[in-house]
Amino acid sequence: TVYYSSGPGVFMAGNSQAGRGIRDFPQPTLTEFNSFKALLLVTDSSDRECVSLSRVRMTRLLTPQTQENPIFFHDTNVTSDGFRASVDQMASVGFEMFIFSFGMSFQLEDTSPAYIQQIAADVQYAASRGIEVGGYDLICLARGNGGYGGNVGDLWDAVNPLTGQLGSDACFASGWEDKINDIFLTWVQQANITMFEMDGHVTICRSTCLVT
Repeated sequence: TVYYSSGPGVFMAGNSQAGRGIRDFPQPTLTEFNSFKALLLVTDSSDRECVSLSRVRMTRLLTPQTQENPIFFHDTNVTSDGFRASVDQMASVGFEMFIFSFGMSFQLEDTSPAYIQQIAADVQYAASRGIEVGGYDLICLARGNGGYGGNVGDLWDAVNPLTGQLGSDACFASGWEDKINDIFLTWVQQANITMFEMDGHVTICRSTCLVT
């Protein structure tokens, strides 16, 4: 909740008992508050087709990446021989992207130099055949306390809003979000991975310390 008090400064406060993850700040703490920005599409007609075309034009202009829809292939064979055999088949029939699938030994969160170099060599081969490479990772669902995906750490686990206990999911408003972003960036910079398929819903968390 943001309260604009008289005079300069912004007072931000939250009811920690309500459990929506808002940290309490002393007053005043900010001299400037920047909200998110919204873009408004103004149309000059109520005609359904005209409005629809306007929305399409706006989407293409502001988010051109939405116009891309590569033909991709999920593969569970992560050996170098298996990877390259799949890439050769994909190139021959017109596929555009290879994705290291789920339920396999590919570990996106493993950023050890030797492992990244191994994958990078295969990615380079795929690039020579005109194929981009992406990878799958389970980032939130069942990544908390007792979750089957492996605990990201109690500090970053979601807190059940009803019981106040650590939940089985990760909290994506915690430092885990920063860490996983760093992991993704490492793969982009060192292995030329160009796509990430992230899985796991963002769960409700009542933690009052979400920026650790």
